[in-house]
Amino acid sequence: MYLDEILQTAKEHSLEYSIPYISPSAGAILSMLVATTRSRAVVEIGTGTGSSGLWVLRSLPDGGMLTTIDYDSHCQNVARKLFEKAGIKSNMVRFINERALNILPRLAKHAYDIVIIDGQIDEVSYYYMYAKQMVRPYGLIVILHSLYKGNVADPAMRDRNTVTMREFLKSVSNDDEVSYCLIGNDDGMTVCTKMP
Repeated sequence: MYLDEILQTAKEHSLEYSIPYISPSAGAILSMLVATTRSRAVVEIGTGTGSSGLWVLRSLPDGGMLTTIDYDSHCQNVARKLFEKAGIKSNMVRFINERALNILPRLAKHAYDIVIIDGQIDEVSYYYMYAKQMVRPYGLIVILHSLYKGNVADPAMRDRNTVTMREFLKSVSNDDEVSYCLIGNDDGMTVCTKMP
């Protein structure tokens, strides 16, 4: 099965389970970030059905490792099968079936090139705090779906998830530990570089 077909299958599963998926344009940016930083160690918070993981793995070199964390074992099994169909070597992916906040404090500090945040919105500030500890100097923290269905940019939208993400992005903009950029493609992507 070709990668584009596998990505389409991942999208269909995401729609079926009502969970976010990464668009082709956002996926291409994510894949480019992995390639240009020559990343070998990537953590993904929120496996979903594997769409973002597939984009990461497209650029991860042999010997690289994607650690992907999700508490939903069913979705992780879907992702695992799609990775196998894509010909991904099993030693390039470590699946952790657990709540991210139970795992992140136990992961090595300054050991990862990129941490991708795509988990529960109400926990995003905690993920970010741990991600800053986990990435190496000049490593990246990538927050997917930063504009939350476009709602963050609309002041009239005041639902809990929108307000949470809006306040989180404001805190990132005031964080002297990172240099950041909000990319306004599709559902938004925030890219932070951890300063030494």
